[in-house]
Amino acid sequence: MKLKYLLTLCLCLIFTPLAKAESPVDSYNQGIDAFKQGDYVQAVQAWENACNADYINACFNLGLSYLDGQGVQKNEKQASQFMEKSCNHNDVAGCFFLGEMYAKGRGVKQDYAKAVQLLEKACNGGVGESCNNLGSLYLNGLGVKKNDKQANQIFEKACENGVAKSCHHLGNAYFHGDGVKQSYTQASKLYEKACNKDEIQGCITLAALYLNGLGVKQNKATAKEYFKKSCNLGDQKSCIVYQMENPALIIK
Repeated sequence: MKLKYLLTLCLCLIFTPLAKAESPVDSYNQGIDAFKQGDYVQAVQAWENACNADYINACFNLGLSYLDGQGVQKNEKQASQFMEKSCNHNDVAGCFFLGEMYAKGRGVKQDYAKAVQLLEKACNGGVGESCNNLGSLYLNGLGVKKNDKQANQIFEKACENGVAKSCHHLGNAYFHGDGVKQSYTQASKLYEKACNKDEIQGCITLAALYLNGLGVKQNKATAKEYFKKSCNLGDQKSCIVYQMENPALIIK
């Protein structure tokens, strides 16, 4: 009887189909589900399985997890390695984050030239924020030779793609005539575009233009409205200026 039981058990083991191996996509999705439920540890474990199988979205998420210390001890060096793997597989978001890490020296030795290369790759891949930061490096001569004209071209690209800070940067270029023909009118249009996207400095500078009649018809009431908006966006100095009966602001 015992022998018959063992033979039956062996046959069951032999002919029972093997469970299907979990795919990288399944692991990645399990990580997403765990993350949404607040189980960051489980999310990291699932993404590690997927990343080890070269599912690149998982590698990028791991990079963010190590960068922010969610589900794992914060480790910027480890984060940079995952971002590098992500970027090497042409994930432009990974290139952007890695470029920022090289620019700031987070998890890697600071290297502006390397940052320029990575941010340019991400910018060309459609990451608007990367274009803005790349433009800033050209504007300040970090990792590349200072080039106002090149910076403005990059800011223009980012501004057209909805990056408010780039609209403000380009507005500054027209205000001062850096790399472009000086034009208060063009500057005002760009500051307005930035302000419409809730970029505080754009609102403040536009208010100052209306206050002083530069590029727009002088209008103190309109100026106060822009100061009010920048105040509502969190700028305390604008709150003070808005409360003044006759505000005055000198633009440099």
